[in-house]
Order: sequence, then structure tokens, then C-alpha cells
Amino acid sequence: MHKYSRHLSVFILCLPLMLPLQARAAAGAYVGISAGQATLKNQGSPDETAIGYKFFGGLQATGPFAVEVSHVNLGKYYKDTANALEVSGNALHLVGKLPFSARLAALAKVGLFSWDVQYNGSTASTTGTDTTYGFAMTYILLTGQTLRVEWESYSDVGKVNNYSGRDMNLISIGLSISF
Repeated sequence: MHKYSRHLSVFILCLPLMLPLQARAAAGAYVGISAGQATLKNQGSPDETAIGYKFFGGLQATGPFAVEVSHVNLGKYYKDTANALEVSGNALHLVGKLPFSARLAALAKVGLFSWDVQYNGSTASTTGTDTTYGFAMTYILLTGQTLRVEWESYSDVGKVNNYSGRDMNLISIGLSISF
């Protein structure tokens, strides 16, 4: 059953990108990619870091708000090789924009993260959905091209039944293109 709900959540997250190109352009559509450092928060032991990346797209709604979907890979972690894991998932955010000038703006976002934890040497995985939020600064380089520096937090990743999940962060730099 988890497999079908996961496919349904990916479909729902991608719905805004399925609008006709003309409707997306009128709404202020954008796509982008970013990469950086992901951190797995460990209680009682040092945090682990890995390379993380994401692909994202969104639609600018009326006023300072946008809806954004993304596929996020939060990296591979090897602290205990018997239990190495890779974390990825899909996110849906409501984004608020606060412009400082014609080129510079701050973003705040809040949403849901549908995560998947794959374990080393096994087809076993754990899935779930939890909250996410983040902040970003954007700078318009050229017409339609925007540089984005971002910090995002993902809560309780890997939480199943009575087992607690761990919080994760992604600090990234990326580029988006508006069309």
C-alpha cells in the first residue's frame, strides 16, 4: 500500500508543472537545481554530513506567494556500515517572498516532505511524511535567471511507529530559470 500512496503523492506534487506552458508563464513558472551539504542530526553523537541536492519547480501565485514542488536527495550516510542509509523524497512548499530591491529578495517556506529511507544492501525501505520549512535569499542575475542560497529543515525523517526519526538540514546554492 505504501508504494501506491508514494506514487500518488509524487503525482499530486507534480500537478502544477502539468499546466499548459502559456498558463505557467502567466503565473510565473520557474524550475531549478541546487546542491550543497546535508546534515543528519544525531542525538548523543556527532552529526553526519553528506552531499545533498534537489530539483525544484514552482508557480508564482498572486502577490508574494508561490507553490513549489521539489525532489530532494539528502545523501548517503555510512556511520555504521551495517546500517548505511540513503535519504530522499518529494516536498511541497508554500513560499512567501519579501523583496528588498528589484534583484534581491528573501524567501520563507513551509510544507510537507514525503521521505524514503533506503538501507544498505537491502531492498527494505521506510517511508513517511513530515513537515519541512526553510529560508532563502535570491538574487536575479539576468532576466529569468536567479541565484538562490537556501537553508531547509526536514523533521522526523525515518520515524516509524515508536521509533523516533531524526531531523535533517540542507544548505544549498542553486540556480533557477523563470519562463
